[in-house]
Amino acid sequence: MKVFEFQCNPKARKDRFSRIVSSNDLIVAGELLNALPSNEKFLDAIVDTILQEYSNSKNLKQSLKRVNEYLGAEVKKGNVDWLGNFHLAALSVGIKPKGREQFFSLGKCGTIKALISRKGNLIDIDKKVEPNRSFEISSVVSSALFPEDKVILCSRDLFDAFSDENIFSDIAFFKEEKQFKALFQAKEKILSKAPGFLVSALIEEIRIEKVPLPFLFKQKRDTLKQAIPFALLIFLLLLGLLLF
Repeated sequence: MKVFEFQCNPKARKDRFSRIVSSNDLIVAGELLNALPSNEKFLDAIVDTILQEYSNSKNLKQSLKRVNEYLGAEVKKGNVDWLGNFHLAALSVGIKPKGREQFFSLGKCGTIKALISRKGNLIDIDKKVEPNRSFEISSVVSSALFPEDKVILCSRDLFDAFSDENIFSDIAFFKEEKQFKALFQAKEKILSKAPGFLVSALIEEIRIEKVPLPFLFKQKRDTLKQAIPFALLIFLLLLGLLLF
């Protein structure tokens, strides 16, 4: 997938911290509001936990389970300043065993919006996410993806500003970074009071490498060369049993 990341007015609020990390199959986007400077490490610890667990297991559900255990432990210790102010979405993209169909898995907490743009139509996938306890990341939901789909994650304040200006109707068709930048520059005054982030992941077609025909023929020849001596041995054994 091709990922575009944008931070709008990141310094507009001193009590807001955010972090976005993406790779070829994982996006983690989070923010902490009304936070003290010391709480920035709290957000980093959560994101780093997801990254570490996912790199080991390639299983988003398992990664978020580990994070929920961490959050539960923090609540028990009395660290509750982040409750109601912590917002995070984690999305992974995988390929089904047959190797031709893609799917996403999503877990989130807080008010980050998750959308899919498909042929210009926006699908709100938040509705599929069932929340757990107030401080936990939701259960993971999964669904199919198709080439040219775009998965969009957007912080709430920025989502509201974009919705008021009907900006998502344009973003739904964007495939290049320059398109995003041109739009944001044109809407700079309108968006100046809306700190937040937007991540858009363009799902690309799966490329299946074709094996050259000469290589296939060589494999068949090699297999035959290995099989002939074995078949000859079996024939001689059978012949010996018949004669004796």
